Amino acid sequence: MKLPYARQSINHVDIRAVTKALSRPVITRGPIVERFERAIAEYVGARYAVACSSGTAALCLAFSALDRESIVTTTNTCAATVMAALSADLEAHLVDIEPDTWQSLDVTVPVHLMGHPSVLSLIFDWQVEDAAHALGAKFDDGFMVGSCKNSKATCFSFHPSKTITTGEGGMVTTNDQGMWEDMKALKDYGRYKPNSHESFGLNYHMTEFQAVLGLSQLARINEFLDKRRELATRYFAKLDGFPITLPLWHDGSSWHLFLVRIPQEKRKEVGKAFEKAGIQNQVLYRCLHTMPFWGGKEGQFPEAEAYEKECIALPLYPDLTSEDQDYVANVLEGALEEKTTVSGA
Repeated sequence: MKLPYARQSINHVDIRAVTKALSRPVITRGPIVERFERAIAEYVGARYAVACSSGTAALCLAFSALDRESIVTTTNTCAATVMAALSADLEAHLVDIEPDTWQSLDVTVPVHLMGHPSVLSLIFDWQVEDAAHALGAKFDDGFMVGSCKNSKATCFSFHPSKTITTGEGGMVTTNDQGMWEDMKALKDYGRYKPNSHESFGLNYHMTEFQAVLGLSQLARINEFLDKRRELATRYFAKLDGFPITLPLWHDGSSWHLFLVRIPQEKRKEVGKAFEKAGIQNQVLYRCLHTMPFWGGKEGQFPEAEAYEKECIALPLYPDLTSEDQDYVANVLEGALEEKTTVSGA
């Protein structure tokens, strides 16, 4: 594929750091993971952080350490948000999205879609923030996503598509010491001290060489964020006047994604044109409530269902060039100008 919707940015410094880490005697459960945890906690302004094997693992740890029986979250999210809650024996309730932000408002587990920090609910307190998209994002009051000013914990992903990557990996930040201690035990077979399994737990450890890559990437996070915002700004200018719906601008966004909505009668043509041109045809996300696992029923959340039929993610990542953006815009413009074939005509 010529242009995926997302791609990691790895340089020679990253490669050298990982190679060096692999030559050390200890390559997992060592001091570099702890350094990475401290670095992330300091970066977002939280007291504690727990590194783990994926963003999904981060959610599993946070939900398992949460003293709650249920969550409320959006239907417009990765399945991990809900699957992790269910794995922790929590009930999961879905809600529809807002027509302008494409996020859900009255939730206990907000999802910071695209890297745009969610708006705090007036009805519910936040329990856990799903910030897989939002490392580096800031709320309107200047606090970093991950500071946990408004929640018990915040979960990040270091998948290759995200702000920084460790290949696979995740992190939970919190200001609650008890929750921090519980999550550290939960990711290590329930051990609060060596050779003493005091509760249920699994193996969610991050390796030393993943943590080294994370530290190397974190050193470039401002460069990554600046480039993402530059690309987002350029998309707004380039797509001005197109018959599509652009996302709302947010000064504090990490711009993990650049999502647009295509008129439903043109969405298939645009998808086909992208695939023919070597541009990934990606929907983020398909409604969870319409999935077979959830019962597969349509009609419950009309805003999210309409969004799913129109959404497409335009390529956005630090190594994307202005020429790449011009190419995407030209393909999109051509597809929008094509005449739509009406069935039965």
